[in-house]
Amino acid sequence: MILLLFCSCWSFGQNPLIEKTIKKIDFQEDTIKSVFDWITDNIDYDVKLLRKVTKQADPKMAESPDQRIKDVLKSKKGVCQHYSELFDAIVSQLGYESFVVTGYIKREGVGVDTEFGHAWNAVKFRGKWRLYDATWGAGGVRNGKKYVKKYKPQWLDVAPKEMIKTHIPFDPMWQLLEQPISFAQFDKDDLTSQYEESYDFEAQIQKHLSTDLQTEGTLQRIDEFNQDKKYNKLVAHRVELMKKRIEVKKKNVEVMKTRGEVAKYNDLSKIMRENTNLFNEYITAKNKKFVGKKWTPDFCKKTMKDIQQNVQNVLDGFKAIKVEDPKLKNSLKTTIKRAEGFYERVTKENAFLEERFK
Repeated sequence: MILLLFCSCWSFGQNPLIEKTIKKIDFQEDTIKSVFDWITDNIDYDVKLLRKVTKQADPKMAESPDQRIKDVLKSKKGVCQHYSELFDAIVSQLGYESFVVTGYIKREGVGVDTEFGHAWNAVKFRGKWRLYDATWGAGGVRNGKKYVKKYKPQWLDVAPKEMIKTHIPFDPMWQLLEQPISFAQFDKDDLTSQYEESYDFEAQIQKHLSTDLQTEGTLQRIDEFNQDKKYNKLVAHRVELMKKRIEVKKKNVEVMKTRGEVAKYNDLSKIMRENTNLFNEYITAKNKKFVGKKWTPDFCKKTMKDIQQNVQNVLDGFKAIKVEDPKLKNSLKTTIKRAEGFYERVTKENAFLEERFK
């Protein structure tokens, strides 16, 4: 079974629960270290949850980040997603730029883990992006069964060249290396980069965090640094999920565009109905020889000219509508044809009125 716990860069705003947690932290000179130390000291790894997730995705993992943070602060237990999201929430509320990095890992004596994704953090501290893994900093799981709490400061502010030995992010940008490596190189313990140029990850991160096309950007970078497409099953699964996410996004955009065009169509149709009703009212008056005070020659001519202009505007509006759905296209085509017919009839009435009321 392939399991991937999705994490991202979440914006928590001023979360009262996080504010309450911040007050419990004993801040020393290094603010980020104080947060790291508090989390590793107060949150234990949830081996039972890991077992549940191994067998079948636990519903709690599909909750919102805010709810997961509430859960972990209440239970004082969690897996990597909880550690990284809590770390991100606290430092973000303290005013730091932060990101939850997702990828996978390798362990000494065990090798590459291609079953489970992992999550850690990147924080911009003192003008420089730095890496932290509070999950590993809190301890470890012995034989996959028992959590052993043991503070490991080596996972605080880890140098990128050290982190890449055991952690590789799905997005190469978060390696924070000037010469990133491929997934295949990581899997076979080859840390020699094939990338000859100096990679400006700082510029890429800045661009990434300011766009709403983050998934597209990540896929592009994966292709750039993995041209051989040698993906293990975890990476392949992740890539497919990202592609599906992009397709869903495109469909949603098309749906929203279509909804917007349909809304325009409905608005124009309403105007057309109003003018059709007014035209029918005119025809009724015409059939009655325009008797009465309302339908004077000037009123008749003004009304018909207004109708003609309105119908012209509506017709132009209908022709400007763009839809891809075949049924909507056919419906729009029929509507335009009817509107054109109506416009011709109104034009004839205008000519009739000009002749009659010379």
